[in-house]
Amino acid sequence: MSKIILLAAAAVAAMAPSSTPVVEPQADPLSTRSIFLTGVNLAGAEFGPPPRPGGPPAKHGVDYVYPSEAYVEGYKSPSYFLAKGMNTFRIAFLWERIQPKLMQGLDHAELARLARTVNTLARRGAWVILDLHNYARYEGKTIGSQDVTLEAFADVWKRLAATFKHNPKVLFGIMNEPYEMPTETWVDAANAALVAIRATRARNIVLVPGNGYTSAGLWASDVYGTPNAMALDKIHDPLQRIVFEAHLYLDHDGSGTNGECPSATLGVERLQPFTDWLKARKQLGFIGEFGAGTSDVCLEALSSLATTMLDNRDVLLGWTYWAAGPWWPVDYFSRIEPGEKSDAPQMRALLPHLGAPQTVGAMAPHLSAPEDGTARAIAR
Repeated sequence: MSKIILLAAAAVAAMAPSSTPVVEPQADPLSTRSIFLTGVNLAGAEFGPPPRPGGPPAKHGVDYVYPSEAYVEGYKSPSYFLAKGMNTFRIAFLWERIQPKLMQGLDHAELARLARTVNTLARRGAWVILDLHNYARYEGKTIGSQDVTLEAFADVWKRLAATFKHNPKVLFGIMNEPYEMPTETWVDAANAALVAIRATRARNIVLVPGNGYTSAGLWASDVYGTPNAMALDKIHDPLQRIVFEAHLYLDHDGSGTNGECPSATLGVERLQPFTDWLKARKQLGFIGEFGAGTSDVCLEALSSLATTMLDNRDVLLGWTYWAAGPWWPVDYFSRIEPGEKSDAPQMRALLPHLGAPQTVGAMAPHLSAPEDGTARAIAR
């Protein structure tokens, strides 16, 4: 074999799951309900233009970046959030970058970046959510179409689950905000992904969103088709380790595109359809995204929402605020990155609702993927 072939073979072997014994977590949020997951979305890896056939490839570190000090010199915000009492990070990434061709292997360099980011956070004691941030689409084509089959969606999760199943601190967020598709098709896609994940013997918690941008306020609405409150009854996990994910924003239309909040009670009102359904179905939920601006009304609304989410911890596993990350402009209305000398206003509103600060290095679960990598517009 040539030197090049030997190096390539070594790189592939490095990506394979290790036989190192798995380090079990100290507690499981599903069985130990004293654990309430609170944290932030760390954005950056989903930035830049998504890959398109024939288009120029996006460059890591130029068009997009993984939110880790390993890739952004001096980026220490994860330690800041842990010190504030948060314990969870939701990491967005793009399907087209992690799997450049459907039904084929994952990109080694991209997977290494994702694994290194996850490694760093999990070893500090955090829970980490893998967020496939694609709105139920691949190269603009909807899951369930002829071009992006249910089998293709199941395939990417089979490969991701095989890589990360050894780390019980990782949760699988199978898709960000499906929209403009039949809810029934989304249910079929989610069930296909669940079958593929469990076929790898992964026991990780799986977050399943709804249709209609997985809006908590519209959970029982039919404006996007069959309501999530009806269709998602048909979601099935043989291990019963699923949590339903909803999103909730405090601007006038709930789109998360405006920093103005019309009411201090709006968040509590928009949460209720989701929690009512969870209680009626005896299910667990998670608020994967919520956010607001910095006005007095917005901050009061954030505080009231955080209080209500904690009050509903019998059916809510927790929440992650939108958003943090190293590349956000300072004027992004819901940005919660720390200032040089002060907390963001939204952080001050959320602080009373956080737990004890996390101990850096409290957990070091085994990861099967390597730590080292090889080799601006955001669509939220």
